[in-house]
Amino acid sequence: MGSPILTLASVVTSAHGGAAKPSLPAVRVRVGGSPVRVMTSQEIVAGCPNVTPGPCVTGHWVSGAVRVRSQGQPVVLAGSASTTVPTGGPLRALPGPRRVTAV
Repeated sequence: MGSPILTLASVVTSAHGGAAKPSLPAVRVRVGGSPVRVMTSQEIVAGCPNVTPGPCVTGHWVSGAVRVRSQGQPVVLAGSASTTVPTGGPLRALPGPRRVTAV
């Protein structure tokens, strides 16, 4: 079964609660009117309260959709693996309304 595709409207945070926004969303493909997130786009984290070893600054998606791409890049799914720098913690995603799923 598929997972919801993450878009700019999806709420993505670091493990400590910092807000994450993609540096380069795929604007050609939209779900519910919002551009999708792609695996190659770095997430910029703001407002992370972590102290040691420091606040999360960026996040990277490690896995994405196998069959669905936007502009040649795999789209990010609600269950996609991720990591943040410098803490190594995951990004957490709330995809919003389930309009489109992918595998």
